[in-house]
This record gives sequence, structure tokens and C-alpha cells, in this order.
Amino acid sequence: MKPDRLLVIFFALAILGAFWRSWWLHNEARGIAEEWLREHKYKVISVKVGFFGGLRFGVRFFRRTDNITHFRCVVEDAQLGGRGVLWLRVLTDRLGLLLRDPEMRWEIEPHNPDPLSFVPVEDKLETAQRDLLRRIAHGETRFSAPRYPREGEEPFDALVEHLKAMQVRGFIAISTPQRSRVPGSTYELVEFAELTEEGRAYLATFD
Repeated sequence: MKPDRLLVIFFALAILGAFWRSWWLHNEARGIAEEWLREHKYKVISVKVGFFGGLRFGVRFFRRTDNITHFRCVVEDAQLGGRGVLWLRVLTDRLGLLLRDPEMRWEIEPHNPDPLSFVPVEDKLETAQRDLLRRIAHGETRFSAPRYPREGEEPFDALVEHLKAMQVRGFIAISTPQRSRVPGSTYELVEFAELTEEGRAYLATFD
């Protein structure tokens, strides 16, 4: 192979490698941002790269070895209610590891116009899972994705996640959820579900 062709291949591989590394570091930083939001009790609506985030945090000098990524995050406060927009600055090293806790700045702070009527996300999940336990206790042991979902109905994937969470808690035993063949959904069927003694005892505390 001619030397000029080898040189072209070398530069092409170098460019591809740089793009791949940039993509990988971005995904690592995004994962850090999403984990930080969950730990601080925010329900994530969207997380997008903010190209002008540096203007909100100020210029950082003498940190050429850091990989800095800014994210514009739309979130809901899972404890107090209200939707807001915040910016996160994530600093990682060359391996995509977090150097320090992300810095944050609010663009729009969450505001709940009726905090007395707000129900925390944890309470909503608990209520949904309790209702599902009652359905199983009343004899509904097979769950399948509806062919024509009703408007406002909880997605079947969310129902399966509830079933899996209750299995982890020891309240039910379920068969392995079957994967969906329809694009846009993960599961299509849970063939069997039954209450355990722990699940019956848990339900009994509310009856």
C-alpha cells in the first residue's frame, strides 16, 4: 500500500477515534447528571447539552485537562412539586470519572401553585403498586399490553416495572416478562403473577 494512502487511513482513524471518544465522554457525563438529579429528588423530563452553559457558570481558566459538559435539564421537584429548568456543569477526567459534584444554576426554579394538593412521586408509586397488588389478590394474574391503549392509561412498560419492583420487595412472584416485538415498547406480556405471604400481609395493613 502506498504511503500516501496509509497516511489518509491514519488520519481518518484518528478523526473517528476523536469523535468516538467525544461521544463516549458525553454519555458518561450525561449519566452522571441524570444520577445527580435522581439523588436530589428531581424527576427528569429532559436532559440536553447546553452549548452556552459556560456563560451561566463563568469562565474557568487553567483547566485544559478537564472535560466540561453543560446540560440544560427540565425537571419536576419530586418532593415539593412544580417544574423548573436548571443547568448542570459536569467535570470529568479523561476516563469519564467525576472530578467533583456537578455545579448547578437555576434558569427557572420550580413553582407549585397549589402545594397542598401535591402528592410526592414516592406516594404515587406506592399507591399504584398497592392498587396493582389488589388486582392480583382479586384474581388478575396475567397482564398483557393492550392492542389499543386508552388515552391517559398508564403505559404497559410502567405496569411491568411496578410488577418487577414488587417482586424485588418480596410481595409477588412473577414469570419473566416477555419482550415486545412492537417498536417503542419494551414488554408485551407477563404470563403469571401471584401474591406471596409478605404481599398478603402488606395488603392486610390497609384493609
